[in-house]
Amino acid sequence: MASEGNTLIYIPKFLHRDLVKFRKNYMQATGCQVNPSRDSKKCGVQLVGDPEQINAAIALIQEKTGIQEVSREPFETRSYHMTNQDEITLLKNQNPNIVRELCVDIQLPRPSSEVLFVKIRGSLIACLNVEKLWSEQLGRTLENVAGKEEELAFQIQLDNRDVNECLFFGAGDYDDRMDLVRFMEFLGSGMKTLDICIFTVSNDQISDTIINEHEDGVRVRIITDNDTKLNKGSDIYTFVNRGIPVREDKEDGHMHNKFAIIDGKLLINGSFNWTYQATKKNFENVVVTNNESLVNQFQGHFDELWNDEGRFIDVSFD
Repeated sequence: MASEGNTLIYIPKFLHRDLVKFRKNYMQATGCQVNPSRDSKKCGVQLVGDPEQINAAIALIQEKTGIQEVSREPFETRSYHMTNQDEITLLKNQNPNIVRELCVDIQLPRPSSEVLFVKIRGSLIACLNVEKLWSEQLGRTLENVAGKEEELAFQIQLDNRDVNECLFFGAGDYDDRMDLVRFMEFLGSGMKTLDICIFTVSNDQISDTIINEHEDGVRVRIITDNDTKLNKGSDIYTFVNRGIPVREDKEDGHMHNKFAIIDGKLLINGSFNWTYQATKKNFENVVVTNNESLVNQFQGHFDELWNDEGRFIDVSFD
């Protein structure tokens, strides 16, 4: 007699309810114990029995659920942005049986959602097959944005409305803390580029936002002052150590700008120094806008400074 063992299979979570309900029937029919995961985020089902019993249970599960083939690989989650509700309707109409044909879970957004994401949970191969199929049906290449939904939604919202916002610091209270959070939301909203021209950076929360953008694949460039980089608490060398290109002026006067351009579409500018003191004690202001004319002028000025090798050099540890 073959020895008893256990096997993990994976099926869409919405089908687990029937497995729990009829687990005794599966046991009686195949001699195999069927134990769906109790974790709502996991789609694993443990099968306990000898190889013949396990194979019989898999065949019966496929027959009763309509799944063409259960997955032997753990499920992962992928997320795709849909430009409008019509795209979702098209995919639903063209793929009515996809969850059973490819053994995947599909989570649709609420129709009232301002930004639409469709999430797929399945084995890597199954998810890639869905991605390929949907890309062909939509006539565009889908990109997995799992884990970046909030950032992308924020960016899409910025693209779809005029941004003309002012942040003020000086009270050192709750309003200042909320304005700092808002500031970092804008600073970290980029998907492609982040160009910064700043007198000094010593606020670790702001620095962490910049580093996170760099590590997420956003191209970050920083121009700073040659004197303040040596100030106590300055994070300039931290940026250099992380591989972020930083340039400094060679002039006697200060590089006193305090602006940033995100994706060439959004401008942050004002008196606000990116320091701890500026958020707690100073009276400061920040203007955030996506006015195309202003953004383009600041982007052109940044590019001019960045490429001016006569007045700016790379910051290094030398």
